[in-house]
Amino acid sequence: MWKWKRLLVLSLASVLMVGLCDAIPAVAGESTSTITIVDSAGRVVELPYPLERVVVINPPVAEVMLALGVAGRIVGTTGSVAKKLELGILSHTPQVARSAHGELDLEKVMELSPQAVITYGTHPAVDIQQLANTLAPAGIPVVGIDAYKLDTLYRDILTLGMLFDKLPDAAKLIVFFQNTLEDTEEKVSQVAKVGPRVYAEGHGDDA
Repeated sequence: MWKWKRLLVLSLASVLMVGLCDAIPAVAGESTSTITIVDSAGRVVELPYPLERVVVINPPVAEVMLALGVAGRIVGTTGSVAKKLELGILSHTPQVARSAHGELDLEKVMELSPQAVITYGTHPAVDIQQLANTLAPAGIPVVGIDAYKLDTLYRDILTLGMLFDKLPDAAKLIVFFQNTLEDTEEKVSQVAKVGPRVYAEGHGDDA
């Protein structure tokens, strides 16, 4: 229990640090709020707050949103998202591209009237700035959140937690990952003492 509480405190401290350094909530008019964040690509992006309607290109972000309880705010996806069994709730959501790396149907994106498009920030197959420039005339901001790199995963989860007003849930999700990683490392260390060390890696789709 002490260990869990300690991890939770550390996560909440990280939430506060990111919130103070990277998020700048501001009121625009009487009822529209915005938030400014630094995305995975290092871009400063101003977005409506909280986000209620988004097009999500990359599966990792959709998975985090599902865990945060906001998958229902996704109004458009790609084939890479729709075909994942764990994201079955999104299987019938309109698709704006065949894959997370494919060319977007810009007309369909605009028809969906999202508040933002979320894509990879640093994936070599995605030119986020080009996409942002393309959608800028339509007033649709593009934000890059990777959510697939372990070294930046917690920060990405916190960013999504801020954007969707789900920071407490984001902190709990980080604690879950921390506990899971520690348990796995402990079990692997025990196995390594009695058997051969083997490393295996695979990639099953184009996401």
